[in-house]
Amino acid sequence: MINVLIMSKQINICKEILNKSINQIEELKVIGIVTDLSEANFIMKNIEPDLIITTELSIINILKSRFTTYSPSIVIISNIKNTNINYNNVLLLNSDLKYSQLTFEINSFIKREITISSREKIIKTLINLKFDFNLSGTLYILDAALYVHSYKGSYTFENMKRDIYSYIAKIYGTNMDRVKWSISRSINYMYNKHTKESYKIIEEFFGTPYPSKPTPKLVISLIANKTKL
Repeated sequence: MINVLIMSKQINICKEILNKSINQIEELKVIGIVTDLSEANFIMKNIEPDLIITTELSIINILKSRFTTYSPSIVIISNIKNTNINYNNVLLLNSDLKYSQLTFEINSFIKREITISSREKIIKTLINLKFDFNLSGTLYILDAALYVHSYKGSYTFENMKRDIYSYIAKIYGTNMDRVKWSISRSINYMYNKHTKESYKIIEEFFGTPYPSKPTPKLVISLIANKTKL
C-alpha cells in the first residue's frame, strides 16, 4: 500500500480529491488530510508518506529546505501553467481536468514512478548487502520485499509459506518448496561472501550478531520496511 498525504488550503478541495479520485485507486492509503503547510510538515517529518497530492507548489520548497534524504513523489493540482519545477518525481496536473482524468493520470504516475523507484531502491539495498543476482532466490527476495512493502502499515505475515512463498511461486510459475529453498540458498551465499569484519553491515541492518545468519522472514521484512521507498 502506498501511503498518501493530501494537502490543500481548502478542505472542500481535499474532500473532492479524496472522494472522487484517491478512493478510486486501490494502491493508495490516505494517512493524512491537512489544510496548512505546518501540518503537512509534521506528517512528512514523522510518517514520511510515499506520495503527496497537493494544490500548493510551496510544499516543494519545504521538502528542499528541511529534508535531506526524504523525497516523496508529488502530484500538484494547479491552474498555474508553464511552471518550471526543480524537483524529481513530480506530476503537474491542471485543476480544470475532470476527476476521472485526474484519477487516470495519478494512477499512471504511481505505476511509472513510485513502483519503479521502489524496485530500484530494494535492488540497491540487496547489492549493498552482497546478495547475488545470478541466483533465483535473490529475485524472489526482491519481489517478496516489494509485495510486503505494498501492504506497509496494514499487513503482517506470520506464515511465510502461505503468505509469501505462495505469491512468489505463482508469479514465477514454480512451487513453494522451490521458493523456500532458493531464498535460503541466496541468504547462505550472501553470508559466505562476508568476512567477520565485513559482516558488520549485516549486523547493523538486520541486528544479527556474527556468526548468526538472518532468517528468510527477517531478511524479507526488514528489507521491505527499512528501505526508504
